[in-house]
Amino acid sequence: MEDLLNAVELDPVVSTIGVVVVLLGLRMVFAAAKTAIKLVFLAVILIGAYLFLYGGQVS
Repeated sequence: MEDLLNAVELDPVVSTIGVVVVLLGLRMVFAAAKTAIKLVFLAVILIGAYLFLYGGQVS
Protein backbone atom coordinates (compact mmCIF):
# COMPACT_ATOMS: atom_id res chain seq x y z
CA MET A 1 0.00 0.00 0.00
CA GLU A 2 2.82 2.40 0.83
CA ASP A 3 4.43 1.71 -2.56
CA LEU A 4 1.19 2.68 -4.27
CA LEU A 5 0.94 5.91 -2.28
CA ASN A 6 4.60 6.74 -2.88
CA ALA A 7 4.22 6.15 -6.61
CA VAL A 8 1.48 8.78 -6.90
CA GLU A 9 2.89 12.15 -7.84
CA LEU A 10 0.52 15.08 -7.59
CA ASP A 11 0.99 18.22 -9.61
CA PRO A 12 0.42 21.25 -7.33
CA VAL A 13 -2.03 22.89 -9.75
CA VAL A 14 -4.05 19.73 -10.23
CA SER A 15 -4.12 19.15 -6.47
CA THR A 16 -5.45 22.67 -5.83
CA ILE A 17 -8.15 22.28 -8.47
CA GLY A 18 -9.04 18.88 -7.03
CA VAL A 19 -9.44 20.30 -3.53
CA VAL A 20 -11.69 23.09 -4.84
CA VAL A 21 -13.82 20.58 -6.76
CA VAL A 22 -14.12 18.33 -3.71
CA LEU A 23 -15.16 21.27 -1.53
CA LEU A 24 -17.76 22.37 -4.07
CA GLY A 25 -19.06 18.81 -4.23
CA LEU A 26 -19.38 18.62 -0.45
CA ARG A 27 -21.23 21.94 -0.41
CA MET A 28 -23.67 20.63 -3.04
CA VAL A 29 -24.23 17.42 -1.06
CA PHE A 30 -25.02 19.39 2.10
CA ALA A 31 -27.36 21.70 0.17
CA ALA A 32 -29.17 18.68 -1.29
CA ALA A 33 -29.48 17.13 2.17
CA LYS A 34 -30.94 20.35 3.57
CA THR A 35 -33.42 20.48 0.68
CA ALA A 36 -34.43 16.86 1.28
CA ILE A 37 -35.03 17.57 4.97
CA LYS A 38 -37.19 20.58 4.07
CA LEU A 39 -39.25 18.41 1.69
CA VAL A 40 -39.75 15.80 4.41
CA PHE A 41 -40.93 18.52 6.82
CA LEU A 42 -43.32 19.84 4.17
CA ALA A 43 -44.73 16.35 3.62
CA VAL A 44 -45.24 15.88 7.39
CA ILE A 45 -47.01 19.25 7.63
CA LEU A 46 -49.28 18.43 4.68
CA ILE A 47 -50.13 14.99 6.07
CA GLY A 48 -50.85 16.52 9.47
CA ALA A 49 -53.09 19.18 7.91
CA TYR A 50 -54.95 16.48 5.94
CA LEU A 51 -55.51 14.40 9.05
CA PHE A 52 -56.58 17.45 11.05
CA LEU A 53 -58.98 18.84 8.48
CA TYR A 54 -60.47 15.66 7.06
CA GLY A 55 -59.83 13.16 9.85
CA GLY A 56 -58.09 10.95 7.33
CA GLN A 57 -61.28 10.52 5.30
CA VAL A 58 -62.60 12.28 2.24
CA SER A 59 -66.34 11.80 1.89
